[in-house]
Amino acid sequence: MNNSDLNPDSFDKAYAVLKRNADFLSSQQEPGIDRLLPLVEESMQAYTICKTRLEAIQQALAQHLEPENGNLPVAPPADMALSSLEGVELRQNRRNRQADEDEIPF
Repeated sequence: MNNSDLNPDSFDKAYAVLKRNADFLSSQQEPGIDRLLPLVEESMQAYTICKTRLEAIQQALAQHLEPENGNLPVAPPADMALSSLEGVELRQNRRNRQADEDEIPF
């Protein structure tokens, strides 16, 4: 697929280009330097399309989900939500650790 084949309204096609190019690059033992520049240019165009489509969807959702008082409910960033789980141990892990501690070492 070349740059002219990318539809600025198609997230799926642009994402497929990004995935294909990433898979190609990760499978290379030696970089094909002659193919690198066109690949990067195509990937940058596909990235811009994906980013633009995601931003448009985000704006549409924000307008559609906006409460009557005009303020959107704010969710904590993902890294903050994960940091709140620090120190939390899964029940299965506790059971496994307890079983290990109960074993007689001889």
